[in-house]
Amino acid sequence: QGKGVIPEDHPLSFGAALRRGVHRLMLDLCYVTLAVGTRLREMDFKRHGVALSKLIHIDWDETWIGRNYQTEISLAGDVPKIVAALIGRLETGRTAKDGPGWTLEMRAAFDAEMSEIRRSEPELEYLDVLRRVIPRQGGLVIDNTILGYWAEYFYTSLKPGGLVAAKGATIIGFAFPAAIGLKLARPERPVVALSGDGGFMYGAQELATCVRHGIGFPVIVVNDGAFGVIDYLQDQFYQQGYESALTNPDFVALAESFGLSAVRVDSPTGLEDELEKALASREMTLIELKASLAAPFGRY
Repeated sequence: QGKGVIPEDHPLSFGAALRRGVHRLMLDLCYVTLAVGTRLREMDFKRHGVALSKLIHIDWDETWIGRNYQTEISLAGDVPKIVAALIGRLETGRTAKDGPGWTLEMRAAFDAEMSEIRRSEPELEYLDVLRRVIPRQGGLVIDNTILGYWAEYFYTSLKPGGLVAAKGATIIGFAFPAAIGLKLARPERPVVALSGDGGFMYGAQELATCVRHGIGFPVIVVNDGAFGVIDYLQDQFYQQGYESALTNPDFVALAESFGLSAVRVDSPTGLEDELEKALASREMTLIELKASLAAPFGRY
C-alpha cells in the first residue's frame, strides 16, 4: 500500500518489493534494509520468499515489529518524527564508493526486464493505458480482480494514494464503493475504479447513490464471465474450477437504466478512447471491458 510514496518514475524507485527478478537480486545485494510504516506481512513478503538483510523496522505499532522478520534495530512511535530525525542525522555529500554505478546497473537490468515483460504480457497494455490517461494526481482504485493484481505489481503510481488496493480475499467488491468514498473526500481529484464483473455486482446498486448525489467518475468493469481469481485458485489447488462461472446482466444496459453513460470495449485502444472521454466529462460512466486475462501469480 506504499506505492507512490516515492514516485515510481523516480530513478531510485523500482516498484513493488515483493516481485522477483531484478527486485529480488537487489534485495540480495543490499547491505541493509530500511522498512518504514509497513507490517511486512507474511502473506505479502515472506510467503513470496523475500529475504531482508540487517532490517531496520520503523512503525507506529510495535506489535508488528519483529513479528515476521528479525530486526537489527526496532523503532516504534511517531513515524514522521522518526524519519525526520533520521534524515537530520544523515551525513550529506557522501555515498558508498560503488553506489552510483550499482544503481545504474540495476536500473538498466530493471528496464530490460520490463521491456521483456511488456513484450510477453498483453495485460500490461491495459495498465499502460490507465497510466497514460489518469492524470498524475489521480487515483486508481482496484478490486481483487485479475487486472487489479497485475496493477499491484506493475501499475506506476506517481503519488501517495495513486493506487488504492483491496487487501485480503474477504473484501471482494471493494473498488466501486471505495472510489465513491475517495471522490467524496477529494472531489477535485480524478478517480478511476477498476473492478471485475463478480466484484462489481457486490455493490452495483450504488450506481443509484452516484445518481442521487451527483458523484461522477469512470468505473471499469472487466467482464470475463467468471470469478477469475477464484477459478485460478481452484484450478491450482483442485485441478478444476467449481461454480466460478457467472451469469451476468448486460452491464451497459444496467448502467443506462440508472440514466448513466455506459459503453462496451474489448481492446486497449478502445479502453483508452473511452476512458479519456469519461474523465473529461466528470460524469459517472461505466466502461465494460470484455477481456479474458491470465493471472500474474507465481510468475513475477
